[in-house]
Amino acid sequence: MIFTLISGEHPTLPKAEVKAILEAENFCFKFSDSPPRILRIDVSIEAGKIIGERAAYTQLACLELAYTKISSVEDVLKNIKDINFEDYLSSGESFAVRFRCIDKDLKSSFKMVESRIGDIILKRVSGAKVNLEKPDKTFLGIFSGGNLLFGLVLSSPVKGFGLRFPRRKPFFHPSALQPKIARCIVNLSRVKVDNINGHIYDPFCGTGTILIEAGLIGVKKIFGSDIDIRMVKGARLNLKHYGVDGDIFIADALNPPVLSVKHVATNPPYGRASKTFGKPSSFLIENFLLKALNFLKKDGILCLISSSKIGSSSIAEKLGFKVLEKHFIYVHKSLTREINVLKPL
Repeated sequence: MIFTLISGEHPTLPKAEVKAILEAENFCFKFSDSPPRILRIDVSIEAGKIIGERAAYTQLACLELAYTKISSVEDVLKNIKDINFEDYLSSGESFAVRFRCIDKDLKSSFKMVESRIGDIILKRVSGAKVNLEKPDKTFLGIFSGGNLLFGLVLSSPVKGFGLRFPRRKPFFHPSALQPKIARCIVNLSRVKVDNINGHIYDPFCGTGTILIEAGLIGVKKIFGSDIDIRMVKGARLNLKHYGVDGDIFIADALNPPVLSVKHVATNPPYGRASKTFGKPSSFLIENFLLKALNFLKKDGILCLISSSKIGSSSIAEKLGFKVLEKHFIYVHKSLTREINVLKPL
C-alpha cells in the first residue's frame, strides 16, 4: 500500500489525475479508504515513485508503514515501535523524520514527536545517522481526520511550477495556462511517458505551456500547432528555454495536418485575452471536435479545456464522443473553466 499527500486546491482533479497516470502506465491498482487530503492506493512501489514525480496535484508519495486512529503522542509511538525500520534503512544510511498536520488542532500536541521517533530509529538500526538537510531516506508521518499515516517517502521532487509561470517565460501572453493545470491535463490524456510510441498533440498550442509540461514529464513525441505565427514563434522560444524538444508548426486547428493521434491535450481560445479570428469560441470548439473524430484513434483520449458557458461536454456528446470525466475550475466571476476528458464512441 502507498499513500499520497494531495493538493487541497481542487476537490476532484487530484484523484482523477492519479487515476489517469496509473491507467496510462498500465498499473493494477485499487483505491482504499482515505482520510482528508490523502489517497491510499494498493499498487506497486514503482507506481508510487511515478505518481510523485509526474502528478501536478500530488505533493509526495510514500510506502505505507502504519495507518491507524490516534488520540495522543503515546498512540503514535506505540504504532511506530511495531515497524521494522531495519527493513527500510541500512547501517550507514542517513535519515530524517518529518510530520505534517492536516488536522490543524493537533499541530501543537505533536511538536516533539519527530525527535522521539528519530531516537527509536537510532536505537533500532545500528550505524544509522540523522541528517536533516540531505537524508538518504525520509520517514513521513501525517495526521489527518484523526488518523496517523506513517511511511517511507518514495518521491518528493521539486516540480518548479513557479519557474514556469506565464510571466516568467521568454514569450508571454495573458491567455496562457498556469503550468500546474497544463501538467494535469497532459496526465488526464493518459499519455505514456518514457515510451518511444508515447506522443501528444496540442492543436491550439499558444505559448506552448501544455507541450512544455508534457516534455518535462518525459513524453517522447511532442507536437503542436497554432494559426497565429506569432504564437508559433513564441512557443518555440519557450520550449527551447526549458530544454523541451518538440515540433511546432503553423496550422488551422479546423483543418489540422495530422492523420492519426492517440493523445490530445488542448486549451482553445475562449477568454477576453484570446484571439479567435472573428469566430465564436463555441464554433471553434464544435468544428475542432468534428475534425478530431477523423484523426483521433478509436482508443485515443482528448482532454479539452473551455469556458463552462460554452457547454463543451454537450457539444462533444452530440458529435459522437463519450465524456469520461468533467471538472470545473473557478477563475473569476466571469470565467469558470471546464475540463472534459473525451473518448470517441
